[in-house]
Amino acid sequence: MRWEVSPGVAFVANGARGVRAPNVSDLAALGARAGGRFQVPNPELRAEHTWSGDAGVKVGLGGVRIDSFVFALRYDDAITLVPTTVDGQARTPEGARYVQSRNAAHVDVMGTEGDITVPITDRAGVYIRWLALLGTQTNDPKTGLPVQTPADRMPPLQGTAGAFLTVTPSLRLELFVHGRARQLRLNDPINLQDNRIPEGGTPAFTTVHARVSYRPAEWLTLRVAADNIGDAPVLEHGSGFYRPGFAMTGGLEVRAGR
Repeated sequence: MRWEVSPGVAFVANGARGVRAPNVSDLAALGARAGGRFQVPNPELRAEHTWSGDAGVKVGLGGVRIDSFVFALRYDDAITLVPTTVDGQARTPEGARYVQSRNAAHVDVMGTEGDITVPITDRAGVYIRWLALLGTQTNDPKTGLPVQTPADRMPPLQGTAGAFLTVTPSLRLELFVHGRARQLRLNDPINLQDNRIPEGGTPAFTTVHARVSYRPAEWLTLRVAADNIGDAPVLEHGSGFYRPGFAMTGGLEVRAGR
């Protein structure tokens, strides 16, 4: 649904139904996992289903652009790892706990995301972007898992703030800061037993980035990017890679024809 209440201002809303079939990894995963676990396959898995809805506002007035939304999602028949037994045993001969994927949970997610751009002059402006999610997982009591726990791998609050300058019609500069808050809401037991997630949660980080775009002709554009200029250590929630990482990249775009 889209309702334009005045020129440049509209309210929008959306509803959706989603289905995800189990993949090969869900159905046939076999072997050791992080946290002293050993997974056995489950060929009886069913599809997962979602209901979702969002509502927000879109504004485009005099160079000011606003896209801001709130949303909610119910994730039914969610596949999660639960304790199981093999030949009546809860652990392997080496002591790892047997686990198995099952449709044994539902997840509720709500959040907000948005993007606001405000011109300062006819050549320069500032912008902010954000994403915030809150997820809660409810497990079947028969699994032996906590009845309610934070959702698995839910990314923390994150945002970007930046500024841009059009030096000439062919040269554009951009500088922005991107950050993620610390993630303290950890799924029990999946995140607590995952060696890719530090004890107590994933630390916050802030990185600085720059972009240069130069278009000397209608058919030619040169782009250069500098990412994580301060070489800060970055750990995405649930990732096994935790290192600093300054990067420089470049690209050349050539357009042929009209």
